Amino acid sequence: MTLELREDSSAAAVLVNTIEWLRKQVQDLALLLKEKEKMIDGIKTVAAAVTLDNKLINIEERLIQVRVPGSRQNNTRFPARLYDKISALAVDVETSDFKPTAQAREVHELLRRQLKACREELDKLINSDLTELNQTLKEDNIAKIIILENR
Repeated sequence: MTLELREDSSAAAVLVNTIEWLRKQVQDLALLLKEKEKMIDGIKTVAAAVTLDNKLINIEERLIQVRVPGSRQNNTRFPARLYDKISALAVDVETSDFKPTAQAREVHELLRRQLKACREELDKLINSDLTELNQTLKEDNIAKIIILENR
């Protein structure tokens, strides 16, 4: 179970890195299009980029806590997200003198389902919204948003 938790933790990190990579490109694109607004009809493209960015944020917020807590008190206001929960479970399992309990296995399965749902949602977003945005960019002779291969 420890190795599975490590794999899940790594998979969550890859998802977060992919989202951050995509968001950076989308934000740069929106800025570029706003600057060149008079040269091309970028309003529709900017709106599509902002919509994609918001959808990426929604997935990312389920994976990690995007608000950086400044004190321990903020942990109550901004609770741990999926990545932190997987990491905490891994520590509990690794440091225990006994084999994982049924409850730990049940929590692990629940976290795995949540991770799978995030992955599927990101894949769907990439295959639909991002593909449509890239097609629009191609029509406007603008470089497309690229996806990391190791996701």
